[in-house]
Amino acid sequence: MRILVLYLLALIVALPQTFAENDLLSREEFTQRFLLEAQDRHPDIDFDQVDEGSISYGQDEDADDRGMMFTDYAYDLYLEDPDQLIDVIDQWISALPLGEEIDLSDVANRVVVVIRPPSYLTSVHEDLRKETIHRPFVGDMVAIMMLDSPEALSTVSFKLLEENNLTVDEAFILAESNSRRLIGEVYSEDYNGIDVLESSNGLITSLPWLPETCRAGIPSFAMMIIDREYVMRVDTTGESEAFGIFMQTATEMILANEALGTGVFFCSDGTWVFATPTPPSEAP
Repeated sequence: MRILVLYLLALIVALPQTFAENDLLSREEFTQRFLLEAQDRHPDIDFDQVDEGSISYGQDEDADDRGMMFTDYAYDLYLEDPDQLIDVIDQWISALPLGEEIDLSDVANRVVVVIRPPSYLTSVHEDLRKETIHRPFVGDMVAIMMLDSPEALSTVSFKLLEENNLTVDEAFILAESNSRRLIGEVYSEDYNGIDVLESSNGLITSLPWLPETCRAGIPSFAMMIIDREYVMRVDTTGESEAFGIFMQTATEMILANEALGTGVFFCSDGTWVFATPTPPSEAP
């Protein structure tokens, strides 16, 4: 059962938790276990934990073609059956393209943009951070340029664009159409008026960045990035119980560091507004 579903069920129907939370690994602890296992299996590869749910890897810590692996979905599988921790980590590491060269071909058709929190940049090696192509999005969230592949996302460097005769502006233009095409089908599941969205290609965090997502003339709504696989959305055109549940859920997840997003996106008449929740102790 996904962690968001547990939050929503607790708030909507007040069901008790069916497991002892204190016995579970946190998202960051799970990623650390994942990282240690990957290092043991591939001592010739440099691994670096970027944040609580992602790890960069490559032959050299200063290389500009490092790949990224994300543990969000593996962590959710672990939460569904904590006794399968070792098996989940084993299966996911075995499936990763570690030890193989990252495919840097056909860049013009594969560059995409994903939305990430500022910690994505501040926690990576300084040399890699300088080479990572990004732009501010809304609030403190950042639009990161990536190279999409069936196995993983890898960062796009200035050097890679130069080798493909692309400027940064040209690459961002291409990334818009590529993200729209590669995001695939977007699936939605309704939880008492709150829509939880995912995409067939795992690029759902590209959605807020696409211009058509928040445009003039559409009903106002709020959106929060849960993790790299899911976002949640709710209509804000009128007072509703769903909006209150959405805000309570978003606030609790963000303050508990259980969400990838650091705040909530509000779309009104084609304009994004970003709101960061305030801890109760700091509220006026």
